[in-house]
Amino acid sequence: MKERKGFMIIILLAFVLITGLAQGPAPALAAENGREGKGVYRPSAIMVIQNKERGLIRTLKSRYVITSGTQILDSGGTAMTIRSLPVPCEAEVEYEDYPYGDPVARKIVLRRAFPGASSKWSIPTPE
Repeated sequence: MKERKGFMIIILLAFVLITGLAQGPAPALAAENGREGKGVYRPSAIMVIQNKERGLIRTLKSRYVITSGTQILDSGGTAMTIRSLPVPCEAEVEYEDYPYGDPVARKIVLRRAFPGASSKWSIPTPE
């Protein structure tokens, strides 16, 4: 009986150790990406937004879905709407990839608008 109890304690300690090691890098990744405490890594990239349509933005090679939860900020950090986002522009886009469908933009930070940029809606392109 004592052997079984000792074995169970060793298994429990091993589980706690392995679980702790598996979760160790997440806070480091979050802190590295300016999201300390959330423990969620989301990729981000600086890209040129070519045009915008209701519910999405397009870059040269990709498109990103815009939801009601997408945070859009101007270069000074002030919140703005997708309607007022000038295109074409350079922006940092934080997004979430999904195995099927387009990635979802979670945060867009305007870096600079290009000459001739307009906040008008783009005409949808046929696919």
